[in-house]
Amino acid sequence: MKYELGKRPVAGLAVPLAALRSASSAGVGEYPDLAALAPVCEKAGIRLVQILPVNDSGRQTSPYSALSAFALHPLHLSLAALPEAKGFEKETAAFRARFEREGRFPYDELLLAKLELLDRVYDAKLEAIAADKALDAWIAANGWVRTYAVYMRLKRRNEWRSWKEWTEHRDPGPGEIEALWNDPSLAVEHRKQAWIQYRCEEQFAAAARALAAIGLARPEVIAGLHAYALGLGDEEQKRQVVADLEKLAPGSAKDIPLPPPKPPKAVKRK
Repeated sequence: MKYELGKRPVAGLAVPLAALRSASSAGVGEYPDLAALAPVCEKAGIRLVQILPVNDSGRQTSPYSALSAFALHPLHLSLAALPEAKGFEKETAAFRARFEREGRFPYDELLLAKLELLDRVYDAKLEAIAADKALDAWIAANGWVRTYAVYMRLKRRNEWRSWKEWTEHRDPGPGEIEALWNDPSLAVEHRKQAWIQYRCEEQFAAAARALAAIGLARPEVIAGLHAYALGLGDEEQKRQVVADLEKLAPGSAKDIPLPPPKPPKAVKRK
């Protein structure tokens, strides 16, 4: 790991995000709670924050059982900070009251209840989400979410069982995945999965910016992403990882070579 804070000793904090419960979270630590941690760290002189992985692991409680290298866990998505949840204040408050009573959060029960409420929010705001150009742009810039959305729809359809137990689409190739993504009858469900990830990234990135604003560094994240980007052969993925690096630590990806953008295809005039 490339350590970016020099040779001087610094104080750090290692904490799972799930443990960062605040006055606004609901039963488990959520992405905005990292931002709430920033002033505490600044006052205490803490320069490093290390958290356990927050990749989507589905109903597996281990943070190391990721379903995707890119997707974030909706378990930590804040309903209170979700723009589309306006009008669901009573439901959100009831959700929080239900799970804040627990000393230890019931992982599976909480996750399924949050996904159910997200389903209801999505259905209620379907028209607005379908017309969201920012979401369209995010999907276009994050090609991985298409495969992830197809997988998650199938995963939930098969009651969260392992793909080895599915009766169809057990091992689809790229062409089959693309065909499923482009199937109009499945578009609403696929867009829901993309929308959840879009809002997860939005909240997590905002928290990362709050930590960076007070000078907190996360070298294990920066160094890991840097090494990953250098080794990537896929141009689209490399551009996305470089963009994420620049969000987390501006200037940290300046030495990563990127091929020039491909020129637009010429349109033949008839």
